[in-house]
Amino acid sequence: MTTYVDYTYYHETYSGTKFSSETDEFKNLAIEASAIVDYLTHGTMTKIGIPTGLEDNVKLATCKAIDTVKTVRDAAQEASDSETTGPISSESNDGYSVSYATTQVRKAGETDDAYERRLVRSAIQPYLVNTGLLFAGVYGP
Repeated sequence: MTTYVDYTYYHETYSGTKFSSETDEFKNLAIEASAIVDYLTHGTMTKIGIPTGLEDNVKLATCKAIDTVKTVRDAAQEASDSETTGPISSESNDGYSVSYATTQVRKAGETDDAYERRLVRSAIQPYLVNTGLLFAGVYGP
C-alpha cells in the first residue's frame, strides 16, 4: 500500500503535532489514513494516481485523517483507563449522579469503528470537497 504522506510532509508542511518523530505508530497510521482517503475517494488514486494539481489536497486530507484517528483512539484509551469520559456536565448530590460532557456526540448504538470513520470523513471533507475526488457518479450525458 502506498502512503500519500511521509513524516517530513506531516511535520513541516501540515505542521502536525501528534507525533514528535517518525515512529512505527506514525508509519502505521499513515498507511491506514492513506487507505481511508483512498476508500472515501472511491479508489481514484489507486486506479489513476493523484490527479495533477490535487497532490496537496490529498496529502493534507491524509494528514488530517492521521490526526483524527490518533485523537479518537487516544481519547478512547484514556476513557478506558479512567472512570471519567470528559469534563463534568452535570452532577447531583443526593444519590450521587455524575454526567460527563464529550467533545463529539456518539450516535446511539454506533460502534467504535463507525464513530471513527464518521469523524475522519467529516475531518477530511474540507480538503477534498471541491476536487471531484469524492464524486461517486458517472460523468457524461
